[in-house]
Amino acid sequence: MISAASVAACVLAPFCATAQEYFVATNGDDAADGSAAKPWRTIGRAALVAAAGDVVTIRGGTYREWVKPVNAGRADAPIVYQAAKGEKVVVTGADPVRGWTKRPDGLWETLVAYDTFGGLNPFTDFITGRWFERKGRDHFRTRLIQDGRPLKLLGVEVFRDMNGVPKLEKGSAALVPGRGASGRIVAAFARDPNESVPELVVRPACFYPVLQRRDYITLRGLSFVNTGPDWAYPRAEQVGVVGTNWSRGWTVEDCEIAGSSCAGLTLGICANDFDSFWRDPKQRFYLWAKRMSERDWKDVGHHVVRRCRITDCGQAGICGAYGGAFSTIEDCDISYCYWKKPYFGQEMGCIKLHAAIDVTIARCRLHHSGTFGIWLDWMAQGTRITGNRLWANGAFDIYLEVNHGPILIEGNDMLSNMACWSATQGAAFVGNRIRGGYRKGGDEARRTPVFKPHSVVPDSLDKYSCEHGAFVYVNNILGGNPRFKNEVHPSRYEDNWPIPAKYWSVDDATGACRINPPEGFKAPDFKPVDAKRLGKPPFVDQAFPEPTFCKPQLEGTIQ
Repeated sequence: MISAASVAACVLAPFCATAQEYFVATNGDDAADGSAAKPWRTIGRAALVAAAGDVVTIRGGTYREWVKPVNAGRADAPIVYQAAKGEKVVVTGADPVRGWTKRPDGLWETLVAYDTFGGLNPFTDFITGRWFERKGRDHFRTRLIQDGRPLKLLGVEVFRDMNGVPKLEKGSAALVPGRGASGRIVAAFARDPNESVPELVVRPACFYPVLQRRDYITLRGLSFVNTGPDWAYPRAEQVGVVGTNWSRGWTVEDCEIAGSSCAGLTLGICANDFDSFWRDPKQRFYLWAKRMSERDWKDVGHHVVRRCRITDCGQAGICGAYGGAFSTIEDCDISYCYWKKPYFGQEMGCIKLHAAIDVTIARCRLHHSGTFGIWLDWMAQGTRITGNRLWANGAFDIYLEVNHGPILIEGNDMLSNMACWSATQGAAFVGNRIRGGYRKGGDEARRTPVFKPHSVVPDSLDKYSCEHGAFVYVNNILGGNPRFKNEVHPSRYEDNWPIPAKYWSVDDATGACRINPPEGFKAPDFKPVDAKRLGKPPFVDQAFPEPTFCKPQLEGTIQ
């Protein structure tokens, strides 16, 4: 007779097994056992096996693959993918393209078979999606890269006359779909492509599970580069170079993410059947929030992204709708996102989050974005933006769109020409240095859900619109005047120090700031600030996060 204890032991056995360490190396073999002595060749092979508590150690080299983890970890036993100590690991979505022939006109040409592509057809897959505006021409999701520099790709419409190819400028290329099983690349290279072999982006992602709820995965010390995901908008699946795909508890630390057609790191929404629901223009965003709350929204998010460098993304460095709730983004450097501006759309910037509920963005450097450093859109509540340095952003350092708050913005350097665009309410600015100007208004008539404190449980869905106001400015150094007239919810301005922007200097490369006030610009008495002093925003029964900054400095940097 089998005892209850024996049955329990059998059931729990998979969860109690000794954690394994697997190894991957560029000289490995996927038929091996994955040991240190006999490593596997691909990370994807390890991702088929690695389970809760396991560690995958990857030795230095370049891995050309899209890793699709199969298993989930646990809160007490995450699955860890890490670079071997002191070794450089690069996971790329691009493959080398060989076999180039020089033409009589000086251009280079080759054929590439369609069956070599890894989920992305470079010749026919273009950026598309809601809130994306193509500006009259197609935009490839792929890149052709030589010596680390992408070539300018011409649209397919250039090749309507297949009898000839127009002269290409150096550093440009054209992709011509074939009628058979391959496509043609014609390029004007700076160097012989048979000696300096170019690479073509053929995968939409580097590390992204195709299954949802692959929870508790850690990525450590890895570089992920050059992929071609599609436009990541907040009503359909958001794919990036790296993405969590509606999971919980990921940690991405000390990683590099670069070279995306659209998004770099996505913490966002899952594939779903809701998008068609929005084709009825009468439907509003609050109904979407209701649907998400009826699913497993409370069980996702809670991610940590720290000490990462994210750059050169066509849309956003980090984006997420819903799936980024309860997450922390800290000590990251995010730059040159939507910098070249070949098209227009929405969802662009260094960080773009919908439903940033109990999210913390701390000590990051956010710069040289074509639009915004931080864009919090719709339902930011209990959000803390603390100790960040924002500069050289093309539109505004921070855009707050239709939120009720509370949102605490404290101890930041906001140093771009324009500091804040607000179509929202319930934000507190404490102890910041704010150099730039302000803009008010945009979508105040939209009704935004309110949630029970520190949860995704709706308190109200279709009740309160977001008339601008109810801001609190305390103990800031201000280069411009943020005061707004005719606010529905009046704002408070206490103990701020106005010093015109002409007395500020900002280093474009580092964001280092120095303020040289003329005589007579005496600092006020910066009094202590706590959550009680800040009060509560309208409509939300939730206090601001407790401030940790109080007094701004004249010179130096935040970090």
